[in-house]
Amino acid sequence: MTLQCDTSCGPHITSYKQHSPRPFSADLTACDFFLWSYLMSKVYLGVVSTWKTLKDNILRTRLSITGDMLLSAVENAVYRMQCVVQEKGGHIERCLVLWYIVISSL
Repeated sequence: MTLQCDTSCGPHITSYKQHSPRPFSADLTACDFFLWSYLMSKVYLGVVSTWKTLKDNILRTRLSITGDMLLSAVENAVYRMQCVVQEKGGHIERCLVLWYIVISSL
């Protein structure tokens, strides 16, 4: 595996990308997952003006996550990965729309 440094974000922020091409699905961004949205909505609830406030909010929010929420997040991530395989690495909107139709009809 060859790693290539991407410095397009500036001299101090870099990310490493695999050099070989591979399938990419824009539908698998972290913000699409329920748990990430939940965490962000709780952590930034109200004014966050200091690092201590941010740290306290993160710790409090982390403790509020239930086992059922974690299980649901994992099941959803597994389903999205299955959709990516089914769509051969392409966009998974069609697969997700069918899933939401089935779920809402129950």
